[in-house]
Amino acid sequence: MDLQRQSGLVRLACRFAAAGWLGLVCGTPAWALNPAERFHDYVRDNWNSENGLPQVSVLTITQDATGYIWIGTQNAIARFDGVRFTVFDRRNTGIDTTMATVSYTDRRGHPWFGTAHGALRYADGTFAAFRAGSGNAAVQGIAESDDGTLLFATSLGVMRLHGNALEPVLLEGERSCSLLRDGGDLWVGQTGQLSRIDNGGVTRYSLPAQARNACISRLSRTRSGLWLGTTSGLFRLRDGHIEPGGLDPRLDRQTTESLFRDSSDNLWIGTAAILYRLRPGGELERIGEDDFVRDSWILGAFEDREGNLWLGSQTEGLFRLWDGWVQRVSRRDGLSDAFVWSVAKDPHGGIVFGTNSNVAAWSADDGARQLISGSQLPNPSAYDLFYDSAARLWVGTRAGVVIYSGGKLSRPPALVSLDPYQINTIVEDGNDFWIGTSGGLYRYRGSQLDRVGAAPGVGSARIRSLYLQAPGELLVGTESGMRLVRGDLMTTPGWAAAFESRMISHIGLVRDGLIAATTLDSGLGLISGERMLVLTTDQGLPSDNAWTFHTIDDQLYVAGIDGVWRLPLGALPDPSSAAPVLAGSPQMVLSASGRERGSQRIRCCNGGAQARSVVDDAGGIWFTSISGALRLDARAITYAQRHPTVVIEGLRHGSRWHGQVPAQLRLDSSSRDIEIDFTGLSFRDPNSLRFHYRLDGYDSDWIDAGARRSAFYTNLPPGNYRFRVEASLPNTDFGADAAALAFDLAPRWYERASVRAALAVLALCLIGVLVRLRLHRYSAAQEKLEGLVSERTLALSRANERLRQANQVLAFESQTDPLTGLHNRRFLLDHAGALFDPEQAGSAALLLLDLDHFKQVNDRHGHAAGDDVLIQLARLLQHLAREGDHVLRWGGEEFLLVVKSVRAEQALEIAERLRLAISKHAFSAAATRTLHMTCSIGVSVHPLWPAERHVADWSLTLELADAALYRVKQDGRNGSMGLVAGPTLAEINLASRDAGTVDALVADSALNWLHPVGAAQLRIVH
Repeated sequence: MDLQRQSGLVRLACRFAAAGWLGLVCGTPAWALNPAERFHDYVRDNWNSENGLPQVSVLTITQDATGYIWIGTQNAIARFDGVRFTVFDRRNTGIDTTMATVSYTDRRGHPWFGTAHGALRYADGTFAAFRAGSGNAAVQGIAESDDGTLLFATSLGVMRLHGNALEPVLLEGERSCSLLRDGGDLWVGQTGQLSRIDNGGVTRYSLPAQARNACISRLSRTRSGLWLGTTSGLFRLRDGHIEPGGLDPRLDRQTTESLFRDSSDNLWIGTAAILYRLRPGGELERIGEDDFVRDSWILGAFEDREGNLWLGSQTEGLFRLWDGWVQRVSRRDGLSDAFVWSVAKDPHGGIVFGTNSNVAAWSADDGARQLISGSQLPNPSAYDLFYDSAARLWVGTRAGVVIYSGGKLSRPPALVSLDPYQINTIVEDGNDFWIGTSGGLYRYRGSQLDRVGAAPGVGSARIRSLYLQAPGELLVGTESGMRLVRGDLMTTPGWAAAFESRMISHIGLVRDGLIAATTLDSGLGLISGERMLVLTTDQGLPSDNAWTFHTIDDQLYVAGIDGVWRLPLGALPDPSSAAPVLAGSPQMVLSASGRERGSQRIRCCNGGAQARSVVDDAGGIWFTSISGALRLDARAITYAQRHPTVVIEGLRHGSRWHGQVPAQLRLDSSSRDIEIDFTGLSFRDPNSLRFHYRLDGYDSDWIDAGARRSAFYTNLPPGNYRFRVEASLPNTDFGADAAALAFDLAPRWYERASVRAALAVLALCLIGVLVRLRLHRYSAAQEKLEGLVSERTLALSRANERLRQANQVLAFESQTDPLTGLHNRRFLLDHAGALFDPEQAGSAALLLLDLDHFKQVNDRHGHAAGDDVLIQLARLLQHLAREGDHVLRWGGEEFLLVVKSVRAEQALEIAERLRLAISKHAFSAAATRTLHMTCSIGVSVHPLWPAERHVADWSLTLELADAALYRVKQDGRNGSMGLVAGPTLAEINLASRDAGTVDALVADSALNWLHPVGAAQLRIVH
C-alpha cells in the first residue's frame, strides 16, 4: 500500500468519538464497584450450562442499547436478561456463531462479534455474517470511527466494513490481534510489536526480545499508562518503550488472558490460574481461590450500565459482581479465632467480639486485636457480652461469668457459683443484674445471688433471653416458652400459650408499644399489652426460625438460620387484629445459602446467647457467624436507580412464534390461543423484579404476574387488542416505562358480519319462495290441495332433517379439537349442566394438565413434531381415562380431565398415575427420534362445598385447579398438587371480588393445598 493511501486511511481510522459507545448510548454507569471494597465482600452470582448458557466457556461479553447482556461462548452466542438465556446458534440463525472471542457494541446499540471466520452483527432480530473478500479472516479486535465505520483487527491486517464484506484498510497483510481507541490514536496489537496510528502516520514499538514471537491480544489504557497483554506476559508502554509490567513476576511470564479497565480505573488482569486487580493507587490485589474460585481463567470482562462487573471464565461460566451490603471481619482482619459467638458495642462506639477462644476488640483502622485471652476466662468461649451503665464488660462464657473493667478481670465470690452453667443473657435493672443461664434465672444484688423461678434441670430453667419491661418486671424467654417475672415471682402469662414448650431465642422492642419474640422453629410473636399474635411461614415469613432482630429506618431486620430478611414496620399486623395478615412480602437481604431473590449469599447467622447482634453508631447491624463477624449496612441496600427497561420479546399465536413484533401485528383466525413473553432488564437483582400486565380490550384490570415473564390467553374472541406490561423493583411502585404491543385477531369466516348477514338474507329469500309456491299451489289447484300439502310437508320434513344433520355436524366440529380429535372447551361449556350436576353425576374432579417445556419441542424439532406429541398425548390420556370420564384439549399443550365420582385424594392419586405414565411414555418426534416429556397437573373437586350453593359454580373449581397448576410450575414442574376446600370455605363467597388471593384463602383455612406423598399417601397443608 503506497504511503499516500496509507496516510488517508490513517486519518479515516483515527476519527473516533471522544467517548466510547458506553458513554454515547448509555451514559456512565449508575454506580460502579467500590474500588476500596475487598473482592470477597462483593456479591457474586454465577451461571453455567446448567442455567442455560450454551457452553461453560465464556469468551467475551457486551451489552446492547436495550440493555441485554450478550455472551460469546465456544458453542454459540447467548443473550441474557438476568434470568433466562436466549441461545443463538446455527439451528436458529443459519450461520456459525461458535468461538466468538471478541465483542463490541456500536453507536446504534447493535452488538458485534469477532470469530475465526469474520464478524457477526445482531440487528433487527437477526444475525448477519461479514467476511473478507479474499477468504476467512479471524477477527480479534473491533473499534469504530466517529463516522460509524467499523474497523476490525484480523489475521490479514486491519479491515473495515464496506457494504457486506470486510476489506483491507490498514497494515495490510500484517496479523493484527487487538484494537484500542485512545483519544485520537488507534493502537493495534500485532505479533511482536505495537502500532500507533494517528494523523502523522504509523509508529511502531517492538516487544522485548523474549516476547518477539508473542501477539499482543489485549490492550487497555488506565491513568497509569497503556497495558499490553500477550502470550508471554503483561507489558506496558513507558517513555516510548515496551517493558515488562513489573507488577508481579508471575504476570511478567504468564499468558494474559484478559485485560479490562472499569469506570473506577481498576485494571482487571486475568491469567489461567489467578485474577488480579490493579487499583488506581497502584496496589495489586491477587484474587485466588480463597476469595474467588480455583483456576478462575477469566477470558472476558465487561462493566454494564448499572456498574455491575461481568466476568467470563474458560471453566466456570459467567460471573456477575456488584457491591454488597455486608462486610466480613475474620482471620485476615486480625481475629485469631473466626468462630464468633457474641458481639457488643462498647461505651465509645467500638465493637467487641466474643469468639470461641477469646474476646477481641475491632476498629476499622486497626482491625481486630485480642482484648481478653481465653485462658483468663472461666471458659475460653465468650458466649455472651454485656456492657453495664458503669462501662464494665460482663463476659458470659459456656461455664461462668467474669467482669472486665479498666484492663482487669474480676469475679465476685457470689458469681463463682454460676461456673457450672452457660451464661446466655445479662440485663441491668437499676442496682440489680438479672443473669439468665442454662441452670436458671438469677438476680445479683450487691454481693448476693438469688435464683428466681424453676430450678436447674427443667426446660423452663434454661433461660435464653431477657427483656426488661419495667423496673422489677421481666419478660423471660426459656427453652420451654415465655415467662413473666414480677419481683420474686415467675409466672406463665395466658397470652403466651401459643409458645408453650417452644424455645424462645430473643425478646426485644420493635417500636413503641410493640414487643417481638423469636423462636427456634415456631415463628415470630408480636406482643402488645396482654395479646400476642404469631406469624409463621403460613403468613409469608421466609422461615419459622429466627435468632435476633433490630429495627432501622422503619424496617424490621430479622436474622436466622436462612439468613437475614426485612419487612417495613407498617406491614406488621396489629396483635389485636383477628387474623395475622402481612401487608407486604418480606425481602431476603442476606441469604445463608442458595440463590434467594435480592440477597447477598454469605455464611450467616449463629445461634448462641442474647448478644448475637448489635447496631453500631453508623446504623450497621453486626451478626455473629462461624466464619467471622458480619456487618450488614442496612442503608446500603439499594437497587437500580432507574426503573428497569421492559421489553416484549415475542408473541406465540397457535404454533407460530413472532419474535420480531411490528408496531401492529395482524393474526389470522387459525388459533385463538396467545402467549406473550416479556422481560425486564435490571441486573442488580433481576430475580426481584415483579410484573403486571393488561390486555386492553379483554382484561378489566391489571393482572399480577409476580416474577413470571409470560402471559397466556386462550380462546380469545376476534378483535383489536393492546397488550401492556410494567415492572417494579422491591419496595417501589410499577414504573411508567411500560412496553406495549398492539395486535388484531381476525374472525373466522362464519363470524364475519357480512357472512352472517348474507346467510340471513338467503334464508329469508328461501322462505319467501316457499311461501309464494304454496300460495300459487293453493290458487291453481284446490282439488289437489290435500296431496300437495302432503307432498310439500314431506319435502319440508326431509329438508329439516338434512338441516338438523348439518347442524349436528357443525356442533360436533365446534366441540372437537381438529388436531387431537378430543372435545374442546366449547364442549364443556355446552354440557356443563349435565357433567357437573351433583344430583345426577355426584362429585367430580377437574385435572388441568400442562406439558412441561413444550416450547422446546417446537423449537428443537419443529411444530410438526410438536403436533405429533400432542396427538400421542391425547391418545395416551384417552387410554388411561376411566369409562365415563372426559378428556378435553383445553388449549395449546393444556388438557383438562373431568373425572367423575371421586374424592379429592382419589383425584390426586389419578393425577399422579397420569403424570408417571406420561413421564415414562416414549413420544415419537420423527421416524427415528423419541422424546420423553414431563407434565404438571393441578387438581380440584366439584362441588367445593356441597352444603353451600354459592360455591357450586364449576368455573370456580377450574380456577382452583389452574392455581394449583401454577403452583406446581412455580415449584419446578413435573408434579401434581390439589387445591381443595378448607373448613372455613362455607363462610366465604369465592365469587365475590373481596374473596382475596389464594394464599390469603389458604391462610384463612378456606382452602387447603393437597400434596402427594409417596405412592398412596397425601399431605394436606393449611
